Amino acid sequence: MLVEISALSKRYDSTLALNNLSLTLQSGRVIGLLGPNGSGKTTLIKVLLGLLRQYEGSVKILGEPLSDKTKAHISYLPDKNHIPLHWSIGYACGFFADFFDDFSLDKAHALLKQLKLDQSKKVKTLSKGNREKLSLALMLARQARLYIFDEPIAGVDPVARDFVFKLILDNYNKDASILIATHLIYDVEKILDEAIFLANGSVLAHSSVAALTANVDSLETAFKQAFTKSATLESNPLESSLLDSTKGVL
Repeated sequence: MLVEISALSKRYDSTLALNNLSLTLQSGRVIGLLGPNGSGKTTLIKVLLGLLRQYEGSVKILGEPLSDKTKAHISYLPDKNHIPLHWSIGYACGFFADFFDDFSLDKAHALLKQLKLDQSKKVKTLSKGNREKLSLALMLARQARLYIFDEPIAGVDPVARDFVFKLILDNYNKDASILIATHLIYDVEKILDEAIFLANGSVLAHSSVAALTANVDSLETAFKQAFTKSATLESNPLESSLLDSTKGVL
């Protein structure tokens, strides 16, 4: 199993960001981590990346508890530029090659050529869109086991979104899985194999897109139904108790 999460809870003071969350993720899948802002997506990602160490529950990657070794299996694209502005594109490639054992300079150069990014250019001279393309190229040049994207299309115009998705699907390690965290459910549905619905730090549903949309017209509709059902059960403890066995099932 690629990722195993059991009874994961994380609290920030009085706020419960993750609430007894359990998940398993297999290799070779494109998975949507879907939910509104504040649902716990970023907190879960930070746990997987080893950035948050104080939590309850168990998290394993490739059968091992989180550690520097497991972090090396993850390639992460944050929602904000993380490359120093004074670097050149070529220097960024060299830095990543030195820092990550699984980074392929040849693949990075091929991606930069495809994206029409000149390696001599400084990051500070790039447009916002080209900075995002550079970050994407550096991420995909790694042979990771789990690629995590945090809102990868939030700042991308609709015309460019299909290009971004095609670039991702054409270039990631096929033995790996992709985890896309976003609130833009409609836009990512067509590339997902499965989806995780997250709200208030809890998993509302986790299944294949085909199963989740079997009785509705879209994944977004399925999420809204699951969210409404969850809110109804939370407001009616008796009904919640009676229907507990169906929790997380649409």
